[in-house]
Amino acid sequence: MITAVKDAPEVLESMFSSIPEGYVEGYKSLAQKGYHVFPFGYSSLGNLDKNNIKHISRDELEKGLTFAGFLFISCSL
Repeated sequence: MITAVKDAPEVLESMFSSIPEGYVEGYKSLAQKGYHVFPFGYSSLGNLDKNNIKHISRDELEKGLTFAGFLFISCSL
């Protein structure tokens, strides 16, 4: 089982176990070009039973994430 998370770049930055080189420059460059930028992170929950997940706090689930990449969207209305 894994935890998958997306949020604002500034928010997820503090949740990653390590920040990839170029992370800040990357999302700022995309945002300056007009894109909506969403980073994704994940972590393994190991052999956690799905019934026990209810007893884990959201903060605990969202810490120590591994950076998975950016989704960037252009929406020109």
